Amino acid sequence: GNPTNKIASYLSSKMTSTGTLASSFGDGPDYTATATAVVDLAAAGVSKNAVTKATNALKSAVTTYAMPEAGANAAALGLLLSVSKATGTNPKSFGGVNLIAALQKSEQK
Repeated sequence: GNPTNKIASYLSSKMTSTGTLASSFGDGPDYTATATAVVDLAAAGVSKNAVTKATNALKSAVTTYAMPEAGANAAALGLLLSVSKATGTNPKSFGGVNLIAALQKSEQK
C-alpha cells in the first residue's frame, strides 16, 4: 500500500491510550513528537481518530508542555499553533490558552 498510510497507521498505533506518543526515554509523553505527528497526519488527511485524540491530549497538557513555571516555551507554542492550524482548532482557545497572546508575550522577554 501507500507509504503515507503505513506511516500513519504506525504513528496511530504508537499513540498511547492518552493520545500521545511516548518519550523514547520512557519518561512519559513526548508532546513535541505528538504535536509533529498530529500536523503530519492532519496534512495527509489520515488517522482522523488519532488526530482528534492527540489534539485533545495536547490541549489538556498545554500548560505543562508550553507554559511551564520557568516561562512560556516559544518553540512549543509555535508547534501547538501549527497543530491548531492543521486541525482547524481555535488558536485563541487551545485548551483554554490563547496561543497567539502567549507566544507574543514569550517573545517580549
